[in-house]
Amino acid sequence: MATITAASITAGQLPPGLSIGVTGGIARISGTPTTNGTFNFTISVTEASGVIITKVFQLIIGSSTPPPPPPSNSAFALDIGGAVYTTPENSILIF
Repeated sequence: MATITAASITAGQLPPGLSIGVTGGIARISGTPTTNGTFNFTISVTEASGVIITKVFQLIIGSSTPPPPPPSNSAFALDIGGAVYTTPENSILIF
């Protein structure tokens, strides 16, 4: 993996409450979003070799209200860290 020396938003914006930076050679978005909505932005990172990589992202921030519990007779997987929920039918719900 290449070492990142700089990272910035070059178009659009992160949700309020989030910021981008470089820690230990890795570009990271951190913070706690304070506004729900759909945010489109472009991130440019510079590798130690001088190569610049640019990528467009869309981040959707929703309510922090947890999903309702599943019926007692169904399987249900929940990954809190990734905010990905899987239903018995293998549908993916993102909150």
